[in-house]
Amino acid sequence: MLRNLKALQGYQVQASDGDLGVLEEFYVDTRDWAIGYIVVSSNQGQPDQKLILSTNAVDYLSETDQTIFLTTALSQTKSDLEIDLDQPDDDFRLRSAQTMIGYDIHARDGDIGHVEDFIVDDQTWMINYMIVNTGNWLPGRNVVVSPSCIETIDWSESKVHMELFRETIEKSPEFDLQFLQ
Repeated sequence: MLRNLKALQGYQVQASDGDLGVLEEFYVDTRDWAIGYIVVSSNQGQPDQKLILSTNAVDYLSETDQTIFLTTALSQTKSDLEIDLDQPDDDFRLRSAQTMIGYDIHARDGDIGHVEDFIVDDQTWMINYMIVNTGNWLPGRNVVVSPSCIETIDWSESKVHMELFRETIEKSPEFDLQFLQ
């Protein structure tokens, strides 16, 4: 099922034998736009403990319970990564999806808005679409574009450069919640 990432933040994360904590953020590999890891603010052990877990550990999501169920037990759950996710260099491909939300969108012929959210398939964990808020160009519109249309991302300038022209983005499908069904 397609889901927008902002709506998943705050979901409870449940190991096979107990509550692990709250989903805080997602890390995406910008080479293929697959979410590889989720960050859980754990209620196990020390306060403010963060666990970085592979999306391979996710069994299923329950929208009704706002819970993500894992295939692993609490005793088997530990942080998968021992890297500093807060200080990536320009060649680092694993990035926080939440950090990219708000990045400016630059089309081939000028600025067009900013990243509003991402739409992910909760089975494959692939980001299928980026929601673009067209801001001052087309006030009040959110449209969806494929991340495959991203030419480059300037991490230092917080800007996404698209291979598309503004007119193409303007004519992209408008996002509404029915898009996810």
